[in-house]
Amino acid sequence: MHLDRLKLLIEKKESSRLSPALFRMVLLGSVLLVSRFINPSMLPPICPFRFLTGIPCMFCGLTHAFHAISLGNFSQAVALHPLSLFAYGLVIFHFATATARVLGLKFGRIFPKLSILNMMWLTFSLFTLVWLVKLSGID
Repeated sequence: MHLDRLKLLIEKKESSRLSPALFRMVLLGSVLLVSRFINPSMLPPICPFRFLTGIPCMFCGLTHAFHAISLGNFSQAVALHPLSLFAYGLVIFHFATATARVLGLKFGRIFPKLSILNMMWLTFSLFTLVWLVKLSGID
């Protein structure tokens, strides 16, 4: 009896860890597919920050850049947003790790000293720095 309960608890814990990975896999896979097959020029502008302030946000240009990368136009992508290759690489990396987790593949942490939160802060800081440089007009 107790063994059956323990098995149920373990299965529940495993499925609860699988849900976020499955969500990330589907979300990031969708981003990659959409960036390949939908031309952002055909869509209305979607940046609320730019709409409200008239200033491009730190992520403006990434949608067009992702589309350019998906078509193999890397120089155009970098011209649209300097961090586009980095951001696209992050999407692929997180898609791959989420897919591996969904498939049950185990691996050690690639960056053992960096937590997910620290990596997010570093990425956000990098985007902020590039954004401020672009706003200042320094090239």
